Amino acid sequence: MSDALQKYMGCTVEIIYMDRCGKFSKRLVRLRSLRCDHVAAYCYERKAPRLFKISCILAIMPKEQLAL
Repeated sequence: MSDALQKYMGCTVEIIYMDRCGKFSKRLVRLRSLRCDHVAAYCYERKAPRLFKISCILAIMPKEQLAL
């Protein structure tokens, strides 16, 4: 997953994420930077910066492909 995140750094992507309680969510985010085991991103749903644990990101799709 880290390779895909690196590839889309600076882009807006949709991610499928599982939180620490096991709840799934779909988020539209703009990737900002990679840290050891987290990715820093701006979350459009929350309208705020967020940290996402890389191991909890289950899927990633660039925004350009969302309209297809």
